Amino acid sequence: MSIVYSHLDVRRKKTERYRRKTLESVYHSLVDMEVFDLTLECRTNAQDRYDVQHIVGLQGQGLDKRLRISHLRGGDEPLLWIADAVLGSLNAEYQGEDSYIAALRSTLLIEERTPESLDL
Repeated sequence: MSIVYSHLDVRRKKTERYRRKTLESVYHSLVDMEVFDLTLECRTNAQDRYDVQHIVGLQGQGLDKRLRISHLRGGDEPLLWIADAVLGSLNAEYQGEDSYIAALRSTLLIEERTPESLDL
């Protein structure tokens, strides 16, 4: 099963805001499904701390405090590669090749764009 939240926008260098908005949607969906442990792929130490600060801030605004995130290197957790494959299939669909996402579509529990995402 996969949950896919994506954000489509013009190419920009500053993508942290979109990451936060996308993760916020993921967090709420996970809590709704009573899933409270989430593993994210490591980035830099500072970025990983920023992810933790973000979730703590959301918990201060009412997000379930049982939700916990951890960070692992992609090489240490092969399941993190699934997100790369799904993203690749979404990018291919955006470029007109829909066979990859079609093969995955039956596994998608949620497939949504962030509220601020561009329409196609």
